[in-house]
Order: sequence, then C-alpha cells, then structure tokens
Amino acid sequence: MVSAKLLLALLCSLSMAGTWASIPVFQAPTPELAAAQNYTGYIGALFTIPMKVFARGINLSPPEDQAQYRPVLAPEEDPGMPNLAQMSDAVKTLVEYKNSANLTIDLPDFTESRTFTWTPHCEQADTYRVLFSAKNVQGTVTKPVQFTVLPPSPEIVAFDPSPIVTNVGCAVSISIDARESDPTLRALGNPNYSQNISVSYTRTERRGQVVQLGNTLEGASFQVLPAANAWDGVSARFDWVPVRGQEAFFYTVCFHVKDNCGITPELIACRNITVDKCRICLYGGQTLQTVAAEYGTDYLSLYTANVNVRNPDSLAQGTLINTGVMYRVQDGDSMYSIATTFFSSSPQILSVNPDLALILETGGDIFPNDRLCMLPPVCNVKCQAGTCIQEGAPRLGIAEMIN
Repeated sequence: MVSAKLLLALLCSLSMAGTWASIPVFQAPTPELAAAQNYTGYIGALFTIPMKVFARGINLSPPEDQAQYRPVLAPEEDPGMPNLAQMSDAVKTLVEYKNSANLTIDLPDFTESRTFTWTPHCEQADTYRVLFSAKNVQGTVTKPVQFTVLPPSPEIVAFDPSPIVTNVGCAVSISIDARESDPTLRALGNPNYSQNISVSYTRTERRGQVVQLGNTLEGASFQVLPAANAWDGVSARFDWVPVRGQEAFFYTVCFHVKDNCGITPELIACRNITVDKCRICLYGGQTLQTVAAEYGTDYLSLYTANVNVRNPDSLAQGTLINTGVMYRVQDGDSMYSIATTFFSSSPQILSVNPDLALILETGGDIFPNDRLCMLPPVCNVKCQAGTCIQEGAPRLGIAEMIN
C-alpha cells in the first residue's frame, strides 16, 4: 500500500511539473518574438549570428525522461534558409540544482546553442526572412529574423559627353570616373562594390549605316587605371590617334559601367567623334614631303594648299595641315567629270575619300552636296586665257617639277 504521505508528495511533484516546466525561450539574439530581428550585411561579408534557447524541465527518473523538456532549435523549412547558409551543430547544456548532500533542490534548466553563418554571393543581394523555431514537449516558439544584403549602386561622377571633331593623326583622349554611390559601401573597400568599365565602338557611314565595331578600333587603346580615383572609385581612359582610312566617318565611343558582380543595370556614357577629311596632324615623323608621297601628290601642290605654313621644312609633329580642299558635288557631276576638272583620277579621289570609296563599293553613287576632298595639282598644269590643261597623265606619286 502506498502511504498517504508518499501519495501527497507525488501529487505535489506533479503539480510542480505543470507549474514550472516551460516552453522554450529565446535568449539570443534577443527574447523578442513578434517583430523580426533585422541584420544588414554585404556581398562577400560573413553573417555570424549566435542563437540560444532556454527551457525549464522536470526532475524525472530515469534522467533520460527529462529529454522531452530539452529545447530543440532549428530553422523552419518554410521559407528555409538562403542558399549556402549554415547552422552549426547544437551545443546542449543541462544545469541541475543540488545541495551539498547531492539532493535535488530545484528543477533542471536546459539550453541549446547554435550559430547561423552565411556569406552571401553576388546574386544574393536581396532581403531574406528566416523563421527559427524552438520546440519541446511543452510547446513551440518561433522567431523571425530578416537579413538584408545591400546591392551595389555604381554611378558615373565625371564624364564629358560633348562631341569631338578631329583629324587623322590628331590625338584624342576621353576619360571617365565612376564610384559606388553609397558612401558606407564605398568605405568598405569590398571589391564586390567596385566598378567594372569596358568600352565599345560604332562607326556611322555617310549614308547613315551604323557598323558595330565591338571593342576594337584601329589606332585606339583603352585601359582601366590601376589606382583609385579622387572619389575612391575606378577610372578608365580611351586614347586614339585616327589613321588614314578612318577619316570622313562618325565614331561613337561608349563606356559601359557595371558593378563587379554584374547585378545592377549597366550605365552607359557615350561620346561622338567626327574624323574630318582633308586635314591631318603630322605624326610619326611625317613631313610635307612624306605626306605628299602618301597622298599621291607633290610637295609644291601640298604646300600651296597650306598658305598658313611659313616654313614647310621645319614643321613640328602635331601640326595641322591641309591635304586638299573640300569640293561640294554639283548637279550633273560624275566621278569622271570631277576627276577631269581637278586633273585627278578616280583612284586618286577614292584614296583620299574613303567614305566615297565605301559607297561605290556597295553599289552607291555620288549625290549633289556630297563633300569630296580634292587636291588640284600645280605642277604640269598650264593655264591660258582661262583654260587650264595638264601635261601628261595625272600624277599618282610625287609629281616631277617641269622646268
């Protein structure tokens, strides 16, 4: 028979169990359950969130029966955790309260600790909500945690979009400066928030046809500068010396600015360059003599087209000189009539008018108001009573002076 005293003790114990055994309680990161705990981080930077839950149990025999009061901490499957996020193995503790005689004097306390870790990659610049739960036999509690991974936001801070008019042999330089617009992200020095700058080129021909040149343009160079610019960002520079054959066309140089992750919309800044014909900058050791040979004329004819040149024998590199005069096509003109008028030839005209050469190659023709570069010879030409004739065939090299 069970004594009344022992039965009373058992009933008191059961009463204590119902009173003191607890559902889990979050101790870390905070005990707050209703509102989401918010964390803000960066691409490539580690989130480390220690988590800890607590629950009070009951003294049971055998001790293994106490496990039902132990809290179990885990993320809920819905919505789950971000890709590549991890939870460490659980660290479990049990605190029993006993006196010096090793007799239990209070209910046991259970804790379980786990650490959430996550290093977001580029495509994870977004906001994520994770629901963590703690469960035991007494019930379940959930804690929402929100992670915000800040995206890059590049901006262009210095760029001159004004059009450029230049000539063969004349140096052209265009620069662009970009940075991360958010000063906090800029100060991190995180390479994921740096900028990537590339370049592309197009050529517009006389009749409006646009040719995509990709990232290659003869005579041009492009480089991303190694040092940070004045805005703690990235700078790039385009340098170009147009070569013969590129004159008479309209070029567009476009800089493409993206974040290093490539996840934000591309920023594009373009600048137009017109390479005029009939003028060049001396470069690469050129002189009037060498230019005359290259353009199929003679020294004297070229000198005559440059009345501003005082000393043709001591021209500095970079000097702008005329390689002919501009002629506007009239009604009724043909290649033959123009060549005859200027004592030239079709091959000679096409050699200094690459835009026209391209038009004729594709089945086109000249039209009134087209502009042609022409260089009438002064050698081998005799004029009398308003009529000029050229003695001999048109000169396609350096013409010989007639004494």
